[in-house]
Amino acid sequence: MEAVEVEQIVGLFDTERGSGTLWTAAEFNAFAPRALTEAEIRSVRAVRGSLFEEWFALEPGQKIELQFS
Repeated sequence: MEAVEVEQIVGLFDTERGSGTLWTAAEFNAFAPRALTEAEIRSVRAVRGSLFEEWFALEPGQKIELQFS
């Protein structure tokens, strides 16, 4: 997937978060550069949620090290 597509999908998830409601796959796919499955959407929400929890629990000066595979 090209960087532009990734940025568009990230933007959709950020817009969803800002709206305060969970979108359906159909709502995502109305704007996504490629169709997302319900499983993909749930997976992104779960990982993002755990990263936010980890981030908000940090003390000043601490950091999170992300591992990419």
